[in-house]
Amino acid sequence: MAKLLGRSPSTVSREMSRNGGYDRYRATLADENAWARARRPKYCKLADNPRLRPVDAFWSIIVYDATGHLQKNRYDAYSLNIAPPPGGEIYGHLDARDPVTGDKKWEVCFPEPPLASVLSTAGNLVFVPDSRGVIHAYDAETGTELWNHSDGTGHQGGIISYAVGGKQYIALTAGFGGMASDDYAPTFGGVYKSMPRDDGALVVYSLK
Repeated sequence: MAKLLGRSPSTVSREMSRNGGYDRYRATLADENAWARARRPKYCKLADNPRLRPVDAFWSIIVYDATGHLQKNRYDAYSLNIAPPPGGEIYGHLDARDPVTGDKKWEVCFPEPPLASVLSTAGNLVFVPDSRGVIHAYDAETGTELWNHSDGTGHQGGIISYAVGGKQYIALTAGFGGMASDDYAPTFGGVYKSMPRDDGALVVYSLK
């Protein structure tokens, strides 16, 4: 079913289990349940912050059923379109800023927005697993790339550092597929069209 719908098996399985299971699932009921959860009262701190209030932000909640079709947009006057920013193409970037002044110290750009977490260490290293499946290590002071390695599939999960017996390790999850990453193939094409959607791995590296 997942292959026919163009969605990951985990996405379809999760949708089914949340809405009655395989025997009792109904798309219309799933849509109503998701929409009811999205409309629950939420306090918006952004609107009450005098420094953030002027920011032009647009928030929209999109609800999908198991077929992957857009069911509703919380703001009916708008439609969802993935489009490049004004004056350029869609891309991703990691910025390093001075925490006191806010000044940008360096920036690293990626062909597509990374979906995974960022990790910084006490040894002045910054690790970024990108969406194409490559993990990068940068100098925290300058942004210079010191090392990279391909894990063979996209990243969209967490990354941690830990030590055992005096040796430091970096662990991260690799595997692509989900509500955000499923849109990468139709939006960006390239490697995402052939990237598996039903595999995953925990990858661990050691630091010398």
